[in-house]
Parts: sequence; structure tokens; C-alpha cells
Amino acid sequence: MLQEVSFHPGERRKIKNILKTIGPEYWCSMETSQRMRAGQEEKKVGVSSKNYAAPWVYAVVTFLHKDVFKRPVRVDWAGQFTKKTMKHMLMGRMSCLGAPRHKEAPMLIVNIHQAGSATPELQQQVWVALQGVRAKYPEAQGIIGGDSSMRMHQVTEKDTRRAMPVT
Repeated sequence: MLQEVSFHPGERRKIKNILKTIGPEYWCSMETSQRMRAGQEEKKVGVSSKNYAAPWVYAVVTFLHKDVFKRPVRVDWAGQFTKKTMKHMLMGRMSCLGAPRHKEAPMLIVNIHQAGSATPELQQQVWVALQGVRAKYPEAQGIIGGDSSMRMHQVTEKDTRRAMPVT
């Protein structure tokens, strides 16, 4: 799992092809932020002290071995939350994949670059959304991985067990 993969707008296909070449025995799933509109790239040129204002596209990337998994399917994890509510997390910061396996029960694979500790409401909404996904797929086992830059120890123990209990 990779987080904060950044690249210039318009290079998504090129970057994904490079990642596929690195590991051809893996399924490569990439969840990206929205591409900047053509002609607007120059408005945010240069270095920014605020990463979200930089002129780059961000992504999280998940690799799943083809010997274990069939082709993964993107799962809409935001559920009942509006795009406005989850805007920060919909910007290439999280992916949720339904990953059928060749010989065992399917899995839910979550790759998350979590919102910072300054946004506890958003963090809680992410966990609630994951609980909703988990409820839709009770037979699936789950893995949550990624970069948790928040105070995970305060949320994870109780909330991840509810979101994706170990079976």
C-alpha cells in the first residue's frame, strides 16, 4: 500500500502503467484526487506550505497479488455522507476495495491516508462510513492499512473492531 503518491495533472495513466510494470504479478488499484481542469494548472504553480494547495494530483495505491486475489472491485465507501462532507477524504486519500479471493472468502481492503488529528469529526465520519461498508459485506474479512497520521490509538481499538471485526 502506498499513500501520498503525487504527480502532475494529466500523468495518471503514465504513473499507473509504471506501477503495473514494477509489479506485473499484482493487481494495481489507484484512487486519485480530482484532476485539475485544463488551463488552470498555472494558477497554483510553485511550492506551497499547504499540500492541498500544491499543483499536484494525489493518490493512494493498493497492490494485491494475483495468485491470491481475483480482480478487485472499487467499493463506494462514503455511503450516506455527501461529497461536501467527505470532500477532504475523497481527494485521493482513501480507497476501499472488494477483493474476491481464489480459494477463500472475499476481503475488504482499505488503504487510508487518514485526515489529521485536527479534524476529529471527519475522522469519526470515516469510521462510520467504514462501518456501513462492513455491514453490507458481513461475510468478508478485512484489512485496514495505510498512513494514519491521526491519534489512531484513541479511535482504532473500538472503532476498527466494529468496522471490520477479525474473523
